[in-house]
Amino acid sequence: MSKKALNVKGRRIKLVSMLSAILLIVSIIIPAAAFANAPVSKSIQQCADACNVFEVEVDFIAEQVEPKIHDIIIILDNSLSMTMNLEPGAPTKKTITVANLKALKDKILAANSDNRIAIASFSGMKGTVADDSVIHTGFTNDNATLNQAIQSYAGAGTQGTNIDAGLNRGIELLTNDTSRPSAEKRVFLFTDGALNRAIGLSEALHSSANMDYLARKAAEEAPGAKRYLLQTIESIEALQALLPNGRDDFYGFGMFASSGSSLDSMKLAEGFMVENINHDNLVIMGDNTSEAAIQAIFDGFAEAMVADTALYKEVFPASVLDNFTVTETMVNGNAVSAPLAGNLLEKQVMLDSNNQAVFTYKLVPKAGAVPGAYQLNGSSFTYGNSVYDSNAVAFTLNEALTVSINGGATAERGDSITLLAEAQHAQGALSYTWTVNGVATAGAESLTIDTGSFAEDVMTLSVTLEATDGYCTATTVHTVTITNKTIPTPTPTTPVETPTTPVETPTTPVETPTTPVETPTTPVETPTTPVETPTTPVETPTTPVETPTTPVETPTTPVETPTTPVETPTTPVETPTTPVETPTTPVETPVTTPVQTPEVTPSVTPEQTPNATSEPSTSPPPSEEIEIIDEDVPLDGDTGIDTEEDSIDEEIIIVDEEVPLSVLPKTGEATSIPWYAAGLVIAGLGVTMRLRLNRKLK
Repeated sequence: MSKKALNVKGRRIKLVSMLSAILLIVSIIIPAAAFANAPVSKSIQQCADACNVFEVEVDFIAEQVEPKIHDIIIILDNSLSMTMNLEPGAPTKKTITVANLKALKDKILAANSDNRIAIASFSGMKGTVADDSVIHTGFTNDNATLNQAIQSYAGAGTQGTNIDAGLNRGIELLTNDTSRPSAEKRVFLFTDGALNRAIGLSEALHSSANMDYLARKAAEEAPGAKRYLLQTIESIEALQALLPNGRDDFYGFGMFASSGSSLDSMKLAEGFMVENINHDNLVIMGDNTSEAAIQAIFDGFAEAMVADTALYKEVFPASVLDNFTVTETMVNGNAVSAPLAGNLLEKQVMLDSNNQAVFTYKLVPKAGAVPGAYQLNGSSFTYGNSVYDSNAVAFTLNEALTVSINGGATAERGDSITLLAEAQHAQGALSYTWTVNGVATAGAESLTIDTGSFAEDVMTLSVTLEATDGYCTATTVHTVTITNKTIPTPTPTTPVETPTTPVETPTTPVETPTTPVETPTTPVETPTTPVETPTTPVETPTTPVETPTTPVETPTTPVETPTTPVETPTTPVETPTTPVETPTTPVETPVTTPVQTPEVTPSVTPEQTPNATSEPSTSPPPSEEIEIIDEDVPLDGDTGIDTEEDSIDEEIIIVDEEVPLSVLPKTGEATSIPWYAAGLVIAGLGVTMRLRLNRKLK
């Protein structure tokens, strides 16, 4: 292939590439521009501070067309009650109505000079259309004619309120004038109260102002009942059927106080209007009793009745209606009623002064709604002879936020307890609010409670936790039980110490035998004496006579030492030594000492008795008792007092430290007979030896 041919081919390729790029750009720009200029757009977003609630917004911009013309019928209450003052010191209701009626007329004509207005009124007591109602003017746009009609209405009214007759005048006006079939038709009904007459029923429905709407409606359904209410309902339905958009083209204003929030509690007039006029086309004066408030109400009706309208339609998928409720429908920020007919939402909406409409509603998940992806179909607006469709939108239903409290359920008073929040399925940043027994505390992921800060009678804490993620709010409750701390009582040791007090009382008699313990120690060394002086036994009997007197004086000594009750066991140990020299002493000592000692000692803590044996050194010094004994004359005639005292001290030390209690004789085991026998044997031996010695000497 030649070089020239290659160049030609290269140019063709470049040209094709450039054309392809241009087509691609055009294909992107044109649809985008078309979408940007589309008359209908639809969007959906999750509502802030509303758990999984979605708001759908459909914006419509109508194409500029020739302004629509309207034929409007105004039906006015001209009963005698309209001549009453709105409030004490205020103008009458008729005066206020006439002034606002003129302003309403001016606004309707100002919107389009081709708009027409017809005016009729009702009152009456005769029960006929001719007698109880009047047409002040047919459809006209002539300002002078309309002013004259309004002035005619301003005249005196008559007793009775035959709304049925006034509605039939509206039917008459619509059916007799068919000259402008293309004109938008509107009806405006105004009344100040009781419905007490109907066509063919001249007798007043007494106290109708205080009748409950549903109760009266049910009563009139009975055979033969007079049908004041039902007949009026049939008339308003017939009039609405003549309007191009039915109830959407019918407006009403009740100049009376609201009597209830539902048909169950509403009185006759309000119940009639609420049940038969769309909510967004109806105003009940209620507490808006000022002249300015009433003027604002009339201005709102003037704008609504002359505004251009478009028909909104949307068909909902079954999956959406199964899981969501369509609610809070609004047009241009004003609440409107738009009930579903199956899966179809259809509503005539009013365009604003810019020929635009913003239709919004909310999707609220039903109980048990299934999380997942959903899609809404496109919506449409019908305006004039054209239909404008919107785009479809998709959205996702997430799991609802949940929150729980982790932490103990009990705490001892004075201790602190920490609770921790645990959230799941959060879609945004979390914030917490804790409430303890109704008192809110600072929000945080955890909460530390000082149980000591609550009154003593508070035993239960109710802790509420509210968590929010900017969309959903979840709440949970946790209960903490406060228990009082248990203080251990040292009961086991207490009983052991309590008996010590009565133990001191019997110590006095226990000490009595302690004197004999030291008294008989003197004869411990005397057994050697009889060997040298066998004649002394003759004098021995006299010694015991004086010895027993010593115990008589000694009992006073124990009084000074009440704290040594445990020394009693030592008493019987040394007592048996006494019989060596004083046979009479052991006779008395065993009798008194054993009797007292066994009875007292067991009642005292027996476990301490062994310890007491090592404490005889704490007894009163024996020197005083020894001085009393020194007056006795020893058997061997030796007056060495010092020697006896030393021996006593040494024996006491031996007894205290070396002699076991088990070795010593027990009180009551000793007897004087062996000692007497030994004495006789020794004496006999002495006599025998003396006799033998004498014989030898001879």
